[in-house]
Amino acid sequence: MGIEKCKGVLNFKRFVLELNDSGMDEFMKNNLSQEDFQWWIGSKD
Repeated sequence: MGIEKCKGVLNFKRFVLELNDSGMDEFMKNNLSQEDFQWWIGSKD
């Protein structure tokens, strides 16, 4: 697998975000609607 195929893999994206000091919450906030993000935050409890 080349780097281009890995770019869409969630674990790879998470790894890159964490390298840039952004966590999973930030990733989800940037990629979900506000309503879906609030649901996602609530489902983690």
